[in-house]
Amino acid sequence: MRYVIGITGSIACGKSFVSKTLNDMGYPVIDTDLISHNLTADNTKVNDDLASYFPEAVSNGFLNRKKLGQIIFNDAKRRSKLNEILHPLIFKETKEAIDKNDGIIFVDVPLMFEAHFDVLCDKIICVYTEKSSQLDRLMKRDNISASEALKKIESQMPIEEKIKKSDFILKSEEDFTDTKKNIMDILAKIKEEYYAKTTRNV
Repeated sequence: MRYVIGITGSIACGKSFVSKTLNDMGYPVIDTDLISHNLTADNTKVNDDLASYFPEAVSNGFLNRKKLGQIIFNDAKRRSKLNEILHPLIFKETKEAIDKNDGIIFVDVPLMFEAHFDVLCDKIICVYTEKSSQLDRLMKRDNISASEALKKIESQMPIEEKIKKSDFILKSEEDFTDTKKNIMDILAKIKEEYYAKTTRNV
């Protein structure tokens, strides 16, 4: 039996740490950011499509991800076009990856609800952190100013809305040990639900 758990949250909230922790424990984790990265590797057909709409970010089949990021975070219409090109392809590969697995599977999707990946999941975990921590992490990670970090955060669905749509809420703490405890608490509930379902299906 397959039990698909989505992992989402706002940018720089700690999703990657949650996914890595679960993967280190032996659970399959499908990373849609990695799928997107592979789709836009050098000299792919996808890059040819992107070049038609983002010529300043693609040169000779090579995608300048930093330049593309600057474009889409400053232009909602072009961001929507990028999503229109990439999301169906990412969705298809994610579905194929899910179908190759069994048991409890985790799927890390930053734009879970915006891109409607929630239809692939049985339950969804929303990872969040304090706004001040999120800003600090994003500024350090991307080497950007506070105003640029805020613009990136505000380009996504508000975290409050994601929390309302999710089944489990996981706080990413400053102390990794505390975050791991929060992960284990939610994992225990997921395993309990999974085993209850498998028992009913016997």
